[in-house]
Amino acid sequence: MRASAQSRDVRLDVLRGLALLIIFVDHIPGMIFAGLTPQAFGYADAAEAFVLIAGLSAYQAYNGKLDSAGVLRGSLPIFTRVWQLYVTHLALVVLVAGIAAYAARRFGDPNYLEALGLDVFLADPAQAIVGVVTLTFLPNYLDILPLYMLVLAALPLVLLALRVHWALPLALSFALYMVAQVWGLNLPNIQASRVWFFNPLAWQFIFVGGVVMAHLTTTGRLEPLFRLRRLVGFITTLASAYVLFSLLSVAPWRQIPALANLSLIETSPCSGWWTASPRPGCWPF
Repeated sequence: MRASAQSRDVRLDVLRGLALLIIFVDHIPGMIFAGLTPQAFGYADAAEAFVLIAGLSAYQAYNGKLDSAGVLRGSLPIFTRVWQLYVTHLALVVLVAGIAAYAARRFGDPNYLEALGLDVFLADPAQAIVGVVTLTFLPNYLDILPLYMLVLAALPLVLLALRVHWALPLALSFALYMVAQVWGLNLPNIQASRVWFFNPLAWQFIFVGGVVMAHLTTTGRLEPLFRLRRLVGFITTLASAYVLFSLLSVAPWRQIPALANLSLIETSPCSGWWTASPRPGCWPF
């Protein structure tokens, strides 16, 4: 059963809420349930799921507007939403910085600022302020919203490419991902890492994949494929093999002290190159 592009899909809301809950659990130090979340069993975690769901939701929310109002007028709600997210991000940075600064002063512990990367404000306030406004300074834990802003801003181009052929945006997105992966391209960040933690040049592939998936589902183009049992069986086998490989590679039982050095599969530094975060210099062939 496919959902209408104009209606809200409650299933996406449930999965988005579950992804947010998992992200919350994974970010609590010492949380015992973190060992039961996807990040403990493979190369992907709830962040990938959240970006994929964002792509599915974005198609449902904005594709109809481009069809009914045209490209220019139909894109206006998208850029309005991006502006709202940008203002929200600035407000969050100010609020979090204020809370961290108060805690650091109240308890005499600068680690409250350092843990969030906000010590940059103390070293060079002018550079930090410019960095916040230009998105070249992203404090820790406040970097997912800028990623969503950029991929959402590119949505009109993705929807236009869909009008040519559904595979076109996917091919272009994958090409951009490979360029970022092989040459290590990323956006600058004045933090110690010097680059964005969520590289938008790479993570956009997951978002575009969600948009294309929503398009194929809404237009009914996936339904004939589900009737091809051999194809479904092949995809299921391939997916199961990947899950098994990632499980053996990550080896969650290595959290047990007595088995800390256990590894069923020897992996190189380039293992997991297919995940959203690129590893410069790792060629996938």
